[in-house]
Amino acid sequence: MTEFSRPLDVKVQLSKNAGKIEIQAKAHECKALAKRFSFHAIKSISLKGLISERKNDDKAYIFHGILSAEYIKHVEENIETLQENIDLLLCKAEPESLDFDDMDFEIMEQGSVDFGEIVSQYFYLATDLFLDDQNLSVYEEDEVSMNPFYDLKTLL
Repeated sequence: MTEFSRPLDVKVQLSKNAGKIEIQAKAHECKALAKRFSFHAIKSISLKGLISERKNDDKAYIFHGILSAEYIKHVEENIETLQENIDLLLCKAEPESLDFDDMDFEIMEQGSVDFGEIVSQYFYLATDLFLDDQNLSVYEEDEVSMNPFYDLKTLL
């Protein structure tokens, strides 16, 4: 089981809640996610969205939602906020073709999807630490000139 687990049955959500989904991580789940992702703190993380049936396809559903979070990556930083759209195809099996406009997909297990884990993964991808540093280099300052590709930079 993951740090933030919310397995939901898709058909139950459609029949009881008209497809509406609202989940929010509890304090101990936020703390566990911060540890998993090596963040200083995650103050809140939640998802609001809607599941709908996919037209002409009895093996898949569409989910559209918004992930919201407040977090602190490093001790000396301020609280950052995140609003991220999530669009997923929920499938009973892996789709045979990617005819759904390059939408991400999630395989349902016995009709259920763990929306907590989906939120966790999308959160991390949206806040990826490696994408923050535009000057990220695998070489030390002294090694740059020894890099065989260094000369190519001068051609640009």
